[in-house]
Amino acid sequence: MGCSKSILETGNFEINVKRSRFIGSSQRCESEEEAKSFIKAVSQEHASASHSCWAYRISLPGREVANYSDAGEPHGSAGQPILGAIDRLELKDVVVVVTRYFGGVKLGIRGLIDAYGETALEALKAAKPVMFCPGLELIAEMAYSQWNDFTRLFRE
Repeated sequence: MGCSKSILETGNFEINVKRSRFIGSSQRCESEEEAKSFIKAVSQEHASASHSCWAYRISLPGREVANYSDAGEPHGSAGQPILGAIDRLELKDVVVVVTRYFGGVKLGIRGLIDAYGETALEALKAAKPVMFCPGLELIAEMAYSQWNDFTRLFRE
């Protein structure tokens, strides 16, 4: 099993586009249940928002799962650009929610695609993308006087 790229911590980003407020929230997750729980929590936190659109990509044994939602925005204008931001950074095991508070000015399909995509991308960058590689945990008990010999042999 090789390395995979994901995010280190929760990331947030906010932007205003023609008086509409876009708030991006991203988090590492390792299951669909975890992703759905994060989506629900962010949506409840911003219950008065016009839209809470989301996407996630998760690696499961033997397969990958990706899903997204436009949450009432025009088809293809929100969920796909969010998933596109995940794919652009080549991330796995992440979920992103972009919340929109409508500001009274219609942005059009292209404007929505750009705003949702940029917000998601910046929220992911704020979460510090890193490589996760399978490793081995080694626990060794020894007398303090054996430490130098151990580290020398370990390096060799």
